[in-house]
Amino acid sequence: MKLDRRHLELVVAAAEEGSLRRAAARLKLTQPAVTTQLRRIEGAVGEPLFVRHAGGMLLTQAGETFVRSARLVLRELAEMPVTIRSTEASRPSAPVRIGSVPCGQMSELIDVLVTLMPTRELTSRTIRGNAELLALLAAGNLDVALLWMFAEDTHDPPEGVVTRSLVAEPFYLGVGASHRLAHVPEVDLAELAEERWVLPVHEVAGFGEFLARACARAGFRPRIAHQVADSHNAQVIVARDHGITLVLPGREDVLDRGLRLVALAGEPLSRRLVLAWRGQSDVAGVALALHSELVSRAVTSSAA
Repeated sequence: MKLDRRHLELVVAAAEEGSLRRAAARLKLTQPAVTTQLRRIEGAVGEPLFVRHAGGMLLTQAGETFVRSARLVLRELAEMPVTIRSTEASRPSAPVRIGSVPCGQMSELIDVLVTLMPTRELTSRTIRGNAELLALLAAGNLDVALLWMFAEDTHDPPEGVVTRSLVAEPFYLGVGASHRLAHVPEVDLAELAEERWVLPVHEVAGFGEFLARACARAGFRPRIAHQVADSHNAQVIVARDHGITLVLPGREDVLDRGLRLVALAGEPLSRRLVLAWRGQSDVAGVALALHSELVSRAVTSSAA
């Protein structure tokens, strides 16, 4: 027989009460039940724990050793929840794990989280694909992330992941200073059917497919002349009049590279910056405040 907490409590009660009858009353058991259990306990130990006499019962030497050990075990069991809570409270919390597509707003996210969760360490990494970021959130390997979703993306997030849009941005057309559209304020996407495109296909996952779908709706298939790693290289090539590209607003640096920005009529190409977090993470407790502050900063930045 394996001894458990109830057996320890029974022997301690019998020792402290000096009587099986009183021990049974204390434990809210019948005396025959206590007698039977005590015999089983003594059988498991292999030694008698009590000497019975007319006035009650006394501990044997083995019984004194048993009771001394039993009291220690029962005390530790009683203190265990408090000990665990105290240990967990003093243990440094795990870092808040941040993921993001390549974007300048990642620094804003870190700034706001430092304010909202000042005692927590933060770690971050950049990942180009939304699908991978969402999978890491769902698996519990990230706590919060920034995603770029194209306007037509309507996929539901994985179970346990919450998403909220922060800001929507239309793409502008970027052309060289000597391009035929350099001084046109606005152009229809359909008018670009014969143009050569330069795409930063590796900067944001799905960028090429996104452009292809929008152009298909406008009635043509884009002619991709150059596929480069990032928008900087794409803009340098376009500035030398080797094609056209897409540029987000607020990029004053593109003018320094000799590009001109032209609005696309009806904003047929746009993307949304999305905040995503794991519903069971500590970030969930500050998510609404985090979202509100990031939206406020995005609005202030666009108005500046």
